[in-house]
Order: sequence, then C-alpha cells, then structure tokens
Amino acid sequence: SEEAIENPQEPTGVRFSPTLRWCIILITLISCTALFPSRSGVSDSASLTGNSMIGLNWPEETLKANFTFPVYKSPTVYQAEVKKAREFAPPVFTLNPVTQRIAARNADAIIQAILSLPDNPSGIPTLPLSESNARKCMQFDPIFRKKALARMDRELLKVLNSVYQTGFLSVNRSKFPTADITIKQSTISEQILPAEKFLDSSSMLKLTESMLRNSLPSNEADIALEIAMKSFIPNMLYSAQATEEARKLVELSVPKTIGIVRSGEIIIAKG
Repeated sequence: SEEAIENPQEPTGVRFSPTLRWCIILITLISCTALFPSRSGVSDSASLTGNSMIGLNWPEETLKANFTFPVYKSPTVYQAEVKKAREFAPPVFTLNPVTQRIAARNADAIIQAILSLPDNPSGIPTLPLSESNARKCMQFDPIFRKKALARMDRELLKVLNSVYQTGFLSVNRSKFPTADITIKQSTISEQILPAEKFLDSSSMLKLTESMLRNSLPSNEADIALEIAMKSFIPNMLYSAQATEEARKLVELSVPKTIGIVRSGEIIIAKG
C-alpha cells in the first residue's frame, strides 16, 4: 500500500492490527475473572460475623477450637470495670489505741481550768470555752460549781467510753460511696466492716448531746457538751496511702477475660 511504501519500517498485516490487540486483552480479562468464583453465593453486603449472625444458621462445617485460648474483654468494658472497682474499694482507716487516753486528758484539763477559778472572779474568766459557757461557770456558786463539775466529769466519762467503744471516724461517712470501710489494726491484721457501725463527727455530736441532756441539767449539759466536742478526737484515722494501695490491689483483681475456650470445644455448630 501507499502507507507501507511511505513507511517501509512499520510492520503490516492482521497480526499487528490494533483491533486484534484489544480483542486479545478483553478475552484475557474475561478468562481471569472466570478463575475466581464468588464466595458460595454469600453476598458482600451482609457479613456473617458478629451480631449479624444472630438467628441465622451456620452454613459451614462445625467450628471447633484447635487450641486453648482466652476471650478478652474490650478495652472500653475493662477500663469501665476497673474504674468502678476503684471507686467502690472500701476506704482504709487505721486504729489509734491511745486516742481515748488523750481525749480523757483533754477533758480533764478543761475541768481543772474551771475548778481553778477564784471564788469571786471579776470580769469574764479566761477559759478554753465559749464566752457564754464561761459566764455560766462564773455564775455558779463555788461549792455548787465543784458538785456540778463532778457530775459533768462522771457523765463525760460515760460518753467517752461509749464513743471510743463504738469507734470515731476522722472523715464523715458521706464522703465515701461505699457501704463498708477497712479497719487496719496492724500491718498484718485488718477487717472490712459496715461504715454505719461507727461514729463520724455528725453522729458523735448527736450521741453526745443525747446522753448529756438526758443526764444533766440544761446549763451543765451545755458546758459538758462543749468540753466533749473540744476534747474528743477521732481514734480511727483515714489513711490516703493505705486506701490507694487497696485500690491498686482491687484494680489487679479485675479480670481482663470473659472466660477461656478450651481445645476441642465447639465454637459454632453447623446448622
């Protein structure tokens, strides 16, 4: 042809036709596609895993575990359980065995200060009491004052024994979300007990006021109540360090797994 004459180096003939080349490429693509059949008719639009399989029949052979393996919780679930465990770990209190003696000395020091008042004091005496109760002490007849203080001392001793036999917490029970507390008596001895069994500042005041007002005249009860509130100190002391150590132990006790699948156990049964 004229084109062949003009370009004698360009190959000619049917085998070099562009149309034939495209036909060969198309046939090759169709053949390759036929070599990869679909996945047994399972649609890509709905996976047979997870929640989508609930209520469906397993079309394959029964699936068994080839080896023993744990089933782990999701990180979100595990962290939520750890947080809850820490929050509800009982707070730790340490018991101070000498507090009762210290409280008794404190109360006795105030009573001795009142007893040391002169028979006819001028002005408001300097006492470790409020001004109103200091005035009441000053108005007592000297002989009556000694008798009144003896009555107060006797009743305060009863209250003191009741408070420390029950246990006086250094932190109000409402500060903690747990119903229990841990009482650490020594490095190797501790108990977990209901927090409601013990007194805090609020319940201690109610108990003390009730006992004193039921046993003393009003003026004496007012003075004795102030002496008690200034003298009685908690014998069960909150320990932030011991509480944090307890929380860390609780964290470690939270399991990371739901359970274990043992070798040979059926995971999914056919049908």
